[in-house]
Amino acid sequence: MYYLRFLTVFLILAASVSADEPVPDWSKRTFSAPADRVFSAALKSIEAQHHEVKSKDEVNKVVTFHVGVTAWSWGYNMNLKVASAENSTSNVSIEIARSGGKTVS
Repeated sequence: MYYLRFLTVFLILAASVSADEPVPDWSKRTFSAPADRVFSAALKSIEAQHHEVKSKDEVNKVVTFHVGVTAWSWGYNMNLKVASAENSTSNVSIEIARSGGKTVS
């Protein structure tokens, strides 16, 4: 349950960063759980926040989803990757791409 809560906060923070800024430290995180478990928690977090999943690759543990459509923005496309690490830990990274170009996002 901790992983689901943290991933929810992680995704909210990720959605608030401009795509033109350098990669912030918080966009990468190591979890003390196997990659399968972390990827499953990430999918549940994305679903709980009602974001639109564009694609999902369970073998490579990559999910692309869309967040943040408002009256002033087309939102952002998010690419979340989970990779296995040493000692049953997992590395998670998230990349952000503006949706709709600079004039509308």
